[in-house]
Amino acid sequence: MPPEHDTRIGAYAVLLDDQGRILLAFWNRGDPAAWTLPGGGVEPGETPEQAAVREVREETGYDVELLRLLGRDRFTVAADRRPDGGA
Repeated sequence: MPPEHDTRIGAYAVLLDDQGRILLAFWNRGDPAAWTLPGGGVEPGETPEQAAVREVREETGYDVELLRLLGRDRFTVAADRRPDGGA
């Protein structure tokens, strides 16, 4: 039987200050915990752009305006390799 798949769209933001330093969020739900770009999953009825702005606000407290799209990517994570065990 093939592994179960679900599709999740993610949206992340790259935030730089005037000295070129990048803002990262600390993700402590993984093992080990790690630094990541602020962002996360797109909710139903939300555009990726709206999700990126919302996620930045939720994770950092900053209100941001998107300037441009930096890129798109696609990858697959097997359910049994996700931190939540595929739940």
